[in-house]
Amino acid sequence: MPKEQGHFARKLSKSFYIDNCATSVDNETKLVDFVKCSTKILADAKMDLRMQTSGPVGEEVRSTLESLNAESTLDNIVPVLGIMWDKKDDTLYAESKTVLVTENLSKKGVPDAGNV
Repeated sequence: MPKEQGHFARKLSKSFYIDNCATSVDNETKLVDFVKCSTKILADAKMDLRMQTSGPVGEEVRSTLESLNAESTLDNIVPVLGIMWDKKDDTLYAESKTVLVTENLSKKGVPDAGNV
């Protein structure tokens, strides 16, 4: 395995969470290199990388990235690891609901959150 591919393989192995890979790179060139190399590593392992997304990049890099994958998302807000990522602003946030309780409830009387 070439030295650079080994570097990306280690980075990839440390960046997996269930079926997501979340990592960062220093610049657009390294982003393209990481996507190319990780796609090859996963393909060699018979794993199907079906979608990739990244933060704000130039049009040339976006075009290159889109040519490397069968599918990508242009949505500005995408779910990552259970939180939302605004790719345009490069910010993360979590949505929450406020539940108003109008009476005293015992632990036994609190409804299951899945049934609310």
